[in-house]
Amino acid sequence: MDSSVQARLLERQEDRKAALEKRRAEREQTQRVEESVDYLEQKFIEKKKVVTDLLENSSSVPRDKLSPYFNEVALKCQDLQKHVSDSVLFLTAYSLGQYQQQITQLQHQISARQEDIMPKKKFAFKSRRKESSNPPPKTAVAKDVASSKVVASLSQQSKIGFKDKSHETLSMSEGDSRGQDLNLSGLSHCEVRLPGAPTTLHMSRLDNCRVLCGPVSSSVFVDDCKDCVFVVACQQLRIHTSTHCTFYVHVTSRSIIEDCSFITFAPYSWTYPELNEQFKVSGLDQSVNNWQMVDDFNWLASSDPSPNWSILPEQDRTLF
Repeated sequence: MDSSVQARLLERQEDRKAALEKRRAEREQTQRVEESVDYLEQKFIEKKKVVTDLLENSSSVPRDKLSPYFNEVALKCQDLQKHVSDSVLFLTAYSLGQYQQQITQLQHQISARQEDIMPKKKFAFKSRRKESSNPPPKTAVAKDVASSKVVASLSQQSKIGFKDKSHETLSMSEGDSRGQDLNLSGLSHCEVRLPGAPTTLHMSRLDNCRVLCGPVSSSVFVDDCKDCVFVVACQQLRIHTSTHCTFYVHVTSRSIIEDCSFITFAPYSWTYPELNEQFKVSGLDQSVNNWQMVDDFNWLASSDPSPNWSILPEQDRTLF
């Protein structure tokens, strides 16, 4: 047999072997993924049952033990959220959405149950206004509002936050925000500090404000804001109808903007003593930060960068 013919035959044989090996590896990979998905589903069911069982048993807990009991329920729910967050690579978009919907429903059940059986506190702002002979003008930016300061703290509610405030510095304790759905709306020229691990954060109609928030276990929603600075850590960040805002973010998925303009992004830069512990409570992975990954729903040209957002240059960034 001619040596060249023999060489071609050997080459074909090697190609067939390589193809067979590739198909075998693909079958094994598919099987591993299917097994992983089955395992993730089983663990999700088990972890969810832990939370629902705790909720069902809450009526038999002594009143003076309810606060730590519901802290434990919130931690178990956050553990369930972490399980889903850690499993993103194995899940389809549909499955991820279904899991997230179940977690959101569970969080609402926890809030409703807690509000139903725990002693209700009267909602009140505790404020202390500093006297100033030179109050700041209405056009002052958020970082200059200290001369007209009001420090406010809120009692625990199923939905808490700050609304319709101007030229104030607002804060909430870690205990008040943990596991809660927080809402900020109608704020102008305010600075808001939210150390803690809330479940979600909704912000709408903010003008010339600065918001610093600890790790949020699920999503941060921003709507109709302008000339603001946001420092947030979360699993998902969604920004709608906002302009001239800067976001310092730690986000484990991808940020989404829609109907926005002049939005800039930088990595999360707020530090305080309890931050690392609150990252653990929230279930967010500190080693994963996709702060520079942004999807613009108004810009579908994948080959060209969106004109609606940009990276904030390092020399312009601030440490908080």
